[in-house]
Amino acid sequence: MILFKTDKNIEVTDTEFCDSLSRFNLSGKSVMLNSRLFSFGRLQGKEAIYRIIEILQACIGTEGCLSIPCHTFSGYKNEIFDIEKSKCIVGVLGEIGRNLPGFIRTSHPIYSHIVWGNYGQLLNRQDRTTCFGENSFYDLFSKSHNPYILMLGTNLNVITNVHYYEQKYSAKSRFIKMFRAEIRENGIVREIEFDSCVRDYNIYLDKVECFAKFDALLTDLNIIDRVEFGGDWIQGLQENDLEKAYYLCLKDNPEFYLFDSQDMFNEYYERNKFDVSHGILHSEILKNNIIREVAPPHD
Repeated sequence: MILFKTDKNIEVTDTEFCDSLSRFNLSGKSVMLNSRLFSFGRLQGKEAIYRIIEILQACIGTEGCLSIPCHTFSGYKNEIFDIEKSKCIVGVLGEIGRNLPGFIRTSHPIYSHIVWGNYGQLLNRQDRTTCFGENSFYDLFSKSHNPYILMLGTNLNVITNVHYYEQKYSAKSRFIKMFRAEIRENGIVREIEFDSCVRDYNIYLDKVECFAKFDALLTDLNIIDRVEFGGDWIQGLQENDLEKAYYLCLKDNPEFYLFDSQDMFNEYYERNKFDVSHGILHSEILKNNIIREVAPPHD
């Protein structure tokens, strides 16, 4: 089955997608998916989306778990979050997947997810009064069995988990702010108060979060798995390794590794050039600290 057609009209098939995913050894893992599917070409209709989800499920298996962002940001926009009807605004996989059998949608006015598989009920215990604190979705995911972050056609700048690390480790660039939101479940609307770890705009005045140099560091240390597919890349890494490396960069020099100029952000994220900073020199002390902290090489 054809999933994508590239700008050069090259057909990218489901068999190629299966073969590429098989190299990540996803079986039994708790996988959080981030995607920018148009990086691979023109999607060939809804059937292609269904097939992508089917392949992901087959690769992960019923002993594992698949989580897909289904964010609405309703609570930031004074809109009611309706667990059944509110549309996902962060990707077609989340929007299509929320109506598929077997998926659970978590109830959160900002960071809802759809979850399929063995850990679905665990991750559905998400505390909706916090975005990134204890018992948030990201906290529960980090503590699940073998958590793994998979990126289809995108890069580290799309990973929301980093805000969980920023709150957990008291990043100076962020602070806790309270919000109110309304949630509709089973036809009943309730108001809740929730906290989020938001930007300190005094610190962000002349910089943006840009992980181009962080990407270069993780690549240099062989922490990121990467497979070329459909004219772009599928990438992934162990979530626990990401947390440890992020924390050490936060301690060492966040100004260098976690922030950059708008121009660099545009190259790295907007134009999706994940390797734009590859080859730069890194602190040997930081590299050695990360090597000691991360898990043994994963399969």
